[in-house]
Amino acid sequence: GKLDWISGSALPGGPYLPVANPTFTGTLTGPGAIFTGDVSVEDNLYLTDAGTNRAKIQLNSTDRDNLDIKAVSLGSTMNFFTADTLALGLDASQNATFAGFVSTTELDLPSSGKIDWANGDARIIEGEVGGYSLSFEVYNGVDALERVLLLEKSKAATFSGTVTSPTFLGDLNGTINTLTTAVTQPN
Repeated sequence: GKLDWISGSALPGGPYLPVANPTFTGTLTGPGAIFTGDVSVEDNLYLTDAGTNRAKIQLNSTDRDNLDIKAVSLGSTMNFFTADTLALGLDASQNATFAGFVSTTELDLPSSGKIDWANGDARIIEGEVGGYSLSFEVYNGVDALERVLLLEKSKAATFSGTVTSPTFLGDLNGTINTLTTAVTQPN
């Protein structure tokens, strides 16, 4: 049979379907819908643009307890907002850009991982010189990052520049030039 809409002339905001708590199968189309209460979707919820799937929310096909949120168009991005302000952006290469601070109690990087500051200002690299080493690099002011400190698993520290200190405590291996006496002190 045919389903007739109730005329909206007698009801504010109409037209309406003449049923309470309906269950629909197939495609529900129209200029828009407002739902009050729960809406259940089996498996997938698609977001389309002129009939083209652009994004979907789905139950994971391998583990139905997991949820996938996907931007499915080529080159698409995903943006997350709070209070209508961009908080997180994910680009098509899976790079994440956070608009604010990232806070954590622990940051786990893979072996040979690195922390790289924007615009090539500085970098800390694990394992660049040898296993378990840490290289600290800073921009040289001209055209590149240069290592200024290398910490090795042997606990050796190698500085590439001058190390200054008002007081030196410990064993000397090399020479010390003192400002107060202008004399080079051998070990």
